[in-house]
Amino acid sequence: MPTGRVSKRRTRILARIGGGEKEEVKPSKPAKGWNAVKQHLKGWNAAQLTALLKDRYDSSTENRTFLDACVQATRFRFAPASA
Repeated sequence: MPTGRVSKRRTRILARIGGGEKEEVKPSKPAKGWNAVKQHLKGWNAAQLTALLKDRYDSSTENRTFLDACVQATRFRFAPASA
């Protein structure tokens, strides 16, 4: 089906269903943004998430530096308090 337009066949079907009126229906756009990503990741297991992070870690020096900093910050934040 061509993107951005409703196919002729789909328009005819919609016209039949809608009582003869031609109604243009735009295809739904895929969800974007953090909420869409979060919903998608909720179904992933630990191995899939680890593979994703490894892929990001290996993809660039900037990503590697960022992930290293996140790990260091987490270690510091959750380190046991010394008495």
